[in-house]
Amino acid sequence: MRATFQFITCTPPAARVRIAGDLDLASGEELEDVLGSLEEVGCTQVELDLDALTFIDLPVLDLLRHKQQRLRGSGGNLRVVAASRRFDDACERAELDTFAT
Repeated sequence: MRATFQFITCTPPAARVRIAGDLDLASGEELEDVLGSLEEVGCTQVELDLDALTFIDLPVLDLLRHKQQRLRGSGGNLRVVAASRRFDDACERAELDTFAT
């Protein structure tokens, strides 16, 4: 199932995005574009709702972690406010707790 992105809110500096479906290499570039566009309009406090995520691969987790570090470095943040069991499992396998909800 292809990933879908829905902007729930985007009022700088805050934004909330709901992502459903599969986040894999094919959708990683689209994810990067979405996050980049938020940053361009001044959204530095980004919340991700991943409750409907059905799959995420390790390179996409790395992309999210890198974006989180970048935002934190400039006083912002990226955090997961809702997570599917698949997302939690992937983070556990990758030994990542940086996205803890």
